[in-house]
Amino acid sequence: MKLFLSSVRIPNHDEQKKLFGKMDDIAVVIVPNAWDPYSEGRRNTEVAATITEFESLGYITSVLDLVKSTEEQRKAALETSDFLWVTGGNTFYLNYHVQKTGFDALIKAALTRKLVYGGASAGAIITGPTLHGAEFADDPNDAPEVIWDAMKLVDFSIVPHWGMEKYASVLAKIQATQSQYVANVITLTNDQALTLVDDTFNVQ
Repeated sequence: MKLFLSSVRIPNHDEQKKLFGKMDDIAVVIVPNAWDPYSEGRRNTEVAATITEFESLGYITSVLDLVKSTEEQRKAALETSDFLWVTGGNTFYLNYHVQKTGFDALIKAALTRKLVYGGASAGAIITGPTLHGAEFADDPNDAPEVIWDAMKLVDFSIVPHWGMEKYASVLAKIQATQSQYVANVITLTNDQALTLVDDTFNVQ
């Protein structure tokens, strides 16, 4: 299993590309649904910025909408991609659609093959055991139903955006709450990313 988790997109391009075993013809599928609860303008801006960044790095880029796609389309997207990128946004809304569509099961199966999972902020948080703590940053009511259990790809929790002064009190609450549920809580600044290969991870 290979993961690349960050606060804001790809802060370290070289480390990220090492996960693929190749430097060219890398196909990435972007899941932007965490931005759905926001205004259309904000969503479109964030999605466009993500696409632009991957295209500037030479990736073959596509977008997968979990709400509008079929199971066959979701399965095909993972089977034909090297990299899955799950954006930031509302963690609860994202987690709901990942699990209610069965996308979590598809991800777990694809990770046993060649797929690399990547996620920023909300996309990183849902890889852990729980969403407890995220309610201090994101509104749980934005989700049709609150699902507190996350995907449990890893046994640690992520606190993104660590060190941002304007959110210091909120981030401290998130970390303290997560620590009640998970033994290992990892903080990531906006310039850091965590790479995991099998059972070994590094933060850079």
